[in-house]
Amino acid sequence: MAKGKSKSVIYSPPDDPLGIDPDKDFNAEARRIARDAIEGRHQEAVQVEVEAARRRWGIPTKPRS
Repeated sequence: MAKGKSKSVIYSPPDDPLGIDPDKDFNAEARRIARDAIEGRHQEAVQVEVEAARRRWGIPTKPRS
């Protein structure tokens, strides 16, 4: 690298425990997400998604307890 030049910044989005990996079998991913929901996994991520949806739809968010 030439002197005086800064390094490039690589942006890597955070892991999304609620997302579907498009490189994997869709049906298996859907079952994983359903199983996680039934077992109560990733509740914090679910709450973040719910609050974001409420804001988009103009519904007041509920205070966290």
